[in-house]
Amino acid sequence: MAKPVEEILANVDLYAEDQSENLLAAAAAARTTCPVPHTEEDGGYHLLAGCR
Repeated sequence: MAKPVEEILANVDLYAEDQSENLLAAAAAARTTCPVPHTEEDGGYHLLAGCR
């Protein structure tokens, strides 16, 4: 079952199968709400979702 965008943004995991279906939608949402979300997955990292 695919996770909703809000759940994905709370903890992005680029390799999780349950996030893959909505990952691009989550990146699009992040560009307007939080362009640099942080995740604790894989040791923790920031995901740059938008840049101008």
